[in-house]
Amino acid sequence: MTTADARQRATALQLHGILAHWAQCADQSWLDPLLAWEETERARRSLERRLRCAHIGRFKPLADFDWAWPQQCDQRAIAELMTLDFLASSSNTILVGSSGLGKTMIAQNIAYQAILQGHTVASRRARVNHHATSFEAVQILHKLPNRRVQRTLWPPWRPARCF
Repeated sequence: MTTADARQRATALQLHGILAHWAQCADQSWLDPLLAWEETERARRSLERRLRCAHIGRFKPLADFDWAWPQQCDQRAIAELMTLDFLASSSNTILVGSSGLGKTMIAQNIAYQAILQGHTVASRRARVNHHATSFEAVQILHKLPNRRVQRTLWPPWRPARCF
């Protein structure tokens, strides 16, 4: 590694003490391992912090999901969500359906994937009157500020009816 690369890494890590004494540190054999240790430790701590702050809790991996039930579950749409392509367009996805269908587990898996890719996640559950229909729930969530419904997965409604 060149001295310029090492200095750039130390700057990115904000190691001001080393940067202030760069003339003495630049040619030391311990500098490269120190920078690698610091980068690794910061990445580990960042991942732990993002996992802790996301409040996604324990969850079953998507690989253990029973795709045979519910019958209306759109496996391709969920696989597409797991790619996190919707993050690039800053759009939202709302999972709607009856109790016990796996909405929370799917959302937790998507959140976990986003955290692993370096994103910060804030997990929230919508609290809706249990007498409300799923369509009414979408209407309620659609009224939240700065939110746009991109897709609903259960049941598979026509877009004209969702908005």
